[in-house]
Amino acid sequence: MYDIVILQKQWIKGLSVRTTNEMEQTNERKIAPLWQQFFTQQLCGGHAPVIGLYSDYEKDENGAYLFTAGQLVDQQLAQDAKEIPGSTYARFQTRKGPIEEVVFETWQQIWSWDQRYLRTYTGDF
Repeated sequence: MYDIVILQKQWIKGLSVRTTNEMEQTNERKIAPLWQQFFTQQLCGGHAPVIGLYSDYEKDENGAYLFTAGQLVDQQLAQDAKEIPGSTYARFQTRKGPIEEVVFETWQQIWSWDQRYLRTYTGDF
């Protein structure tokens, strides 16, 4: 299930790694260890939501992309932060459950949705 929302430009600051969906299906995956590093270093603080941002796509879901584990920050703190462009987004809702299961299920919904609608590959979070 999803709805369409219009969001203003935002910034996220955290840890980033370049990876592919193919790599994330192997023992060489990078996203799960990045989340562990993010929480181990206690980089999350304050009341801002913790999010994962997929950006800087090489082409589409079959190419490399940058994954950032971080928190939204104010524009004043945006130095060295990744910009999430202001745009119209499809916002998908998930069930509560183990994070790896829920994220995978949601990506399956997005990939199915992507077959019916135009996806820009500018940023997913």
